[in-house]
Amino acid sequence: MEFLQSRIFKTTIYLIFFYLLISVLIIAKSFLIPLAWAVLFALLGIRILERIERKVKINRIVLILLFVSSIVIIILIIVYFFYWEISNIIETLPSFTDDISDKLHQISLSLRQYGINIPDHINREYISAELEIHHDTVVIVLSSIGVTIADIFLICFYLFFMLYYQGIGYSFIEQKLKNKHKIENAKTLISKIQNLVNNYIVGLLLITLITFILNYIVLLLFQLEFALFFALFVSILSLIPYLGYPLGTLVILLFAILTKDNTLTAIFTAVFVYVNNIIQENILRPWLVGDQLKINAFMVFFFIIVGGIIWGIAGMVLFLPIVGIIKIFLESNPKTAHYAIFLADRKYKIPDYEEKIKKE
Repeated sequence: MEFLQSRIFKTTIYLIFFYLLISVLIIAKSFLIPLAWAVLFALLGIRILERIERKVKINRIVLILLFVSSIVIIILIIVYFFYWEISNIIETLPSFTDDISDKLHQISLSLRQYGINIPDHINREYISAELEIHHDTVVIVLSSIGVTIADIFLICFYLFFMLYYQGIGYSFIEQKLKNKHKIENAKTLISKIQNLVNNYIVGLLLITLITFILNYIVLLLFQLEFALFFALFVSILSLIPYLGYPLGTLVILLFAILTKDNTLTAIFTAVFVYVNNIIQENILRPWLVGDQLKINAFMVFFFIIVGGIIWGIAGMVLFLPIVGIIKIFLESNPKTAHYAIFLADRKYKIPDYEEKIKKE
């Protein structure tokens, strides 16, 4: 009876802790999302700055400022490009209403033969009025990448101080642990996390760049309007595994159907864009990224959904490397290593698990 009460008590504590954790993630997301981005960029930046410092003698503060400024400039250019392109697309949408009406009329005539009636026209004045009223809102929503302009500068603020005071973490470990063996284990753990983040992010950036080039070539060949925008749009969406690329391909298909006279051409455009996805998933990703996170497919999909519910678009991208880092922490402790089995693939084995438990 006491054992049962103890188990119930522990389970209750775990459930309360889980509830509080989710609540904090939701309530404090305006603070945590920029912080999470900054941590990932910092883990990537540490290795980059170390390599530069070995080759070039330059003041560390200047080097950090250059690194942070580069990130700000790149992000702002992408955001401005999306805002500008989406504004142009929205402004040209009213001119597409004639084509949409013609297509709806043709579809309506075909379906009436089977007793199905659908509207054969659209209210141009209504669409124009709605676009005029909600123009800014639509642009902001569509151009969102999970952070606002204020968040971008907040990320860079965090990033600068993380890179500048990175030595504090090692000093804390040395003062806290004091045992040489434990200090080495802690540094090894940090090194594993840095390798994970560094390889994962660099691999994703290369995949995004190559996918962008391939998509841009396809869209140019099929003469799709705003080819540069849609190529970049789909490539960035591909950062979200499983869901991003199909969603981007669907958007291209719908836009191509609306703007192309030949529906078959629109379908071929979407097919070739999706072929690029097959190339990315089966050739580029295994080659450039490999299985860096070592998380099984179900958990990847699960945490994409959970991340989207909790943190939106940013959560879909951020939750995967965060879970990968959590997995490394679980594996580093023999008392929690067995929990990593739920995240890993079927071939996962806990190295020297029993021996580590005995040593403890």
